[in-house]
Amino acid sequence: MLTKVSYSMIKGAPVNVLDFGAVGDGVTNNTTAINLALASAANIQLYFPPGVYNHTGISCTTATTVSIVGEGATLFLANSSNTKCVYIENANSFTMTGMTVDGNQANQTITGTRLNGCGVQTQAVLNVTIQNNTIKNVSTGASIAIGSADPFLPSTTTETALVSNNVIRNSGFIGAPFTCDGIYCQLDNAKISDNIIFTGTDFGVALEYSKGSTVCRNTVYATEVGLGGVGVDSCVFSDNTINSCLFRGLFFDTANQPVTAPWISRRTVISGNVINGVGGSALGGDKMCIQVSYAATDVNFVISNNCTTGGDYGLNLGANNITVTGNVFKDAAIRGIISDGNSSINFFNNVSTNAAAPDYINNVFGQVVNLAQSNIQRRIATVTTVASTITGRPFFIKTSNVTTSQECVINVYATTVHPVSGPLCTFRQYSVKSTAGVITTTNMLPYSGDTATLEIICAQNAPGIAEILVGSSTASVTVQVYVELISMQPVTPFFLQEA
Repeated sequence: MLTKVSYSMIKGAPVNVLDFGAVGDGVTNNTTAINLALASAANIQLYFPPGVYNHTGISCTTATTVSIVGEGATLFLANSSNTKCVYIENANSFTMTGMTVDGNQANQTITGTRLNGCGVQTQAVLNVTIQNNTIKNVSTGASIAIGSADPFLPSTTTETALVSNNVIRNSGFIGAPFTCDGIYCQLDNAKISDNIIFTGTDFGVALEYSKGSTVCRNTVYATEVGLGGVGVDSCVFSDNTINSCLFRGLFFDTANQPVTAPWISRRTVISGNVINGVGGSALGGDKMCIQVSYAATDVNFVISNNCTTGGDYGLNLGANNITVTGNVFKDAAIRGIISDGNSSINFFNNVSTNAAAPDYINNVFGQVVNLAQSNIQRRIATVTTVASTITGRPFFIKTSNVTTSQECVINVYATTVHPVSGPLCTFRQYSVKSTAGVITTTNMLPYSGDTATLEIICAQNAPGIAEILVGSSTASVTVQVYVELISMQPVTPFFLQEA
């Protein structure tokens, strides 16, 4: 392969860092060589052969696209560098894969803000991909920090982040929230998946002012908090495994800020997560497996099909408009569920055990139906509407019994990026009843998100068949749809089928 600088006229050819004088011997200071290589072209693909590359801080703020690819290569922050390891700013895209970043934690003293000591940090980079890396021994700040130019401004439709299959260990220190997270992300439309995060961080994964993002299939061990965020909107936290966290498993509150916008999280799904053994933190207060706390604010969360073991409380709710379905809260030290909202918190089909006292559910509105867990179906689909219509049809709801009266509950959660309005989310909960094959549907929740520009309809299509329709009356959109069917019967004749 041609990698010499002299062959740079070959468009897209990678540049070998050795050609700029870098030496991967674990001794040579490679800072100047690496930074010169990153600054050598507007679109730079930088390749690191196997070796240990000492440096005192790597940064690139002038390139349009930056790609760093390693093959058994380690970027090692030299003693007393007292800075972040890798910093990329103002690019259209950044990719890092196959690298090990070692922050040499024991030999750094970071002063100033928490961002001064990150492992890999991007700022105002529209499209970020960080895959198949190891980030370890970061002194202060997030191991991976993805920041937008201004999180309070409307996002662009092109900004994305993919952070997957990374290993993060022994990074940061445990202290106040949002200081030394494993993965910290402010970008919208992020997918953070399949990462393994070990010890030494505040949050395993923290989202801040992020819209339309997914945090799924991550494994977190012994952090202060497993997953969560402030100001998240229309996000999904699903199928993660959280073990032995010290303070919280999944945590959503305002991080000691006022319970006002933009701090409040809304329209978010917490589903299919397994949380084991919360406790042991020096921080005051009870230890919670799942907590959503926003002082009687309407948040429109769906908390479904999670399994928690231990903690002082399995679930603690201090907000309104939440649906809690199909969860199992086991062996909580005080209560399995504690809920003290003012409106419309619905509990369906949950199982709760604890060692001390019964569940405490004190809600003015909503309903509690606690049955043995049975026949909860959930499906995810993506549909695209071809015009400004509500015609995207992801699923049918069918019944195999058209002779007697049947009933179930359907939760439908839809998200999209509208070409004018940006990220949107709508949540609806329907009662679906079939009487001799005639299906009627009733919207059970008064609040339904961005219904003016993103709509959901559930209605009979044919005898014994109802349909779910999604879309926008103002534009053609691609909609992600999350659906749950919750049976009120031990054996249900209802089932979901892709349209």
